[in-house]
Amino acid sequence: MKLQLKSRKRRGLSSIVGALFFIVLLIAAFTALLAAFSYQNDLIDSQTKTSELEVAKAREKFYVTADIDGVTDTLFVTIKNQGTSPVEIANLWVIEKEDDYEAKQYDLNSIPPLNFEDVVIPVGITKDITSDVIPLDPAIDYTVKVVSRLGTVVTVDVPDTTIPPGPAGPQGTSCWDLDEDFVEDLIFGPSPPGPPDEDTNNDEVVDVDDCIGGQPGLSCWDLDGDTIPDPEEDVYPPPTGDGIWDALDCKGASGAAGEEIVLDPRFLQKPEIFLVFPSSHGIVASGAGSDLYQGLWGVTIANPTDVDMYVSKIVITAMSPRANSQDNIIPTPCTFTAVTTPTSAWGCYSQNQITWKNNTSLGTLVDPRSSKLFYITVKPGQLGSAPMEAIPITASVFTSMGQFGKTGYAASMLPVTAPIVNVYVTDTLVESQAVLSSHIDIVPRDLLKTDTLTLKVAIAEFNAEYHASNNRNYVNAGSRLIINVPKAFDSAFIAITSSAGFSTVDVIPYPDGSAQIIGTLSSNLGDSASKEAKIIEFTVPVDPTVIPDIIQPKLYVFPILANGDATYGSAASPVLFEVGPMQEYVVRVHP
Repeated sequence: MKLQLKSRKRRGLSSIVGALFFIVLLIAAFTALLAAFSYQNDLIDSQTKTSELEVAKAREKFYVTADIDGVTDTLFVTIKNQGTSPVEIANLWVIEKEDDYEAKQYDLNSIPPLNFEDVVIPVGITKDITSDVIPLDPAIDYTVKVVSRLGTVVTVDVPDTTIPPGPAGPQGTSCWDLDEDFVEDLIFGPSPPGPPDEDTNNDEVVDVDDCIGGQPGLSCWDLDGDTIPDPEEDVYPPPTGDGIWDALDCKGASGAAGEEIVLDPRFLQKPEIFLVFPSSHGIVASGAGSDLYQGLWGVTIANPTDVDMYVSKIVITAMSPRANSQDNIIPTPCTFTAVTTPTSAWGCYSQNQITWKNNTSLGTLVDPRSSKLFYITVKPGQLGSAPMEAIPITASVFTSMGQFGKTGYAASMLPVTAPIVNVYVTDTLVESQAVLSSHIDIVPRDLLKTDTLTLKVAIAEFNAEYHASNNRNYVNAGSRLIINVPKAFDSAFIAITSSAGFSTVDVIPYPDGSAQIIGTLSSNLGDSASKEAKIIEFTVPVDPTVIPDIIQPKLYVFPILANGDATYGSAASPVLFEVGPMQEYVVRVHP
């Protein structure tokens, strides 16, 4: 009996040990599996961030010039942004070309610091980032390295201003020195002009008054060279002339047509594409009225040619960079409001795509040298996981001239309730009406080159899902509405006629003749249970000195954007993120 009891006890103990061993193995297996999944997610995130960084660096291109101010012996460095996105300068290195190659770093926190207002250079703009505050020794040569926030490095040498001038060139002959012997040949008394006497005016002095002028030139209209105005030489205005022989008569007959050489037909008769999109494209929770919280999307198609163009289809795509993405940025089907007609042409037939189609006849006409807007407001979808700081946006357009696309844009989106932020031209100064799709200005502007343009530009927050208990979901005070004015308009006469809701509105001219209008919000935008907009109205005349002799209509683009922060989350733990909506607004100027 005792032997049997011991055997049973041992069997029970072995079962417990086996179970514990199995549990340990199971825990180890799950731990390894979770570690593998975590590593895979980290690897995918790293690859995505690396790819986004490389794309951003590829778009970044800037040119640097550096020199020493000969008066103050200070360094001035100018940077011109030649890329397709703004450049932010992180730091600047000044390296002495001496034996020890001493280097000094300058940034926003150094002494002296870089010019804080000029470390961000917009596209096509040139800025001085040193403001003559970095002292240099004129006796030393330097190398300057400029480093951008993305890591692009541009190196230039500072010219050596201490090198003495080279030897003088050979002495030139004076105009009176007819025999070129560098001797003043003077024969006193009257004598015929010319060698050996260089006193051609017989004033007993050889000087500049003795220089003999050349033969009179012929006027360009004097075709036979006889200096006599002939009737057949008075050709302007045609056909009989005006009785005046001047430079206007110098225009020759039109030449024959040259041989047409087509290198690539894709570049002929090409339309231009301009976008409008929200950023952020915040998520809207379900509830009464939530279907009305929609962001503005669309394209403007400009026809810069002299022939009719027909548009049959437009596709706007928001691409998620995440692998195996469940990001439903644009849902299918989607809830939308057509801003431009016909309403039946719009739809969301595929995930993350907005489509406009006109399959009737040839399509929708865009007249020569004009533009047409195709706008829609869409309720956001849902993100699968973490926030997306940069969602690539593309537009594809199918026309009677071919298929064309536009890339290089990005929007942002959050996986929780957040603002829907847009900038656009409106037709009203009433803020409660400006947030309605019926007051988005979709009528292209036509001006004469003697006219003055008036625009009302709004920044709006369309997600009215406001939680008063924790004050989330708004654009922060201090954010900026930025309007870029092209150089075809006279920035010296920009007048701000309305700016309610903005603490300051500044007009910043640039050397190329363009300008920026920058309005700073005085309070949070969208911190109430309704849509909200703030509007800047301004006037600017067409600059007749830039387009004095246009003979056909020309199209000009006003890029409109916003820069700043928005807030979402609880009052105890608010979260900030960047906003970056954009509209490219087209204006036509007639002769």
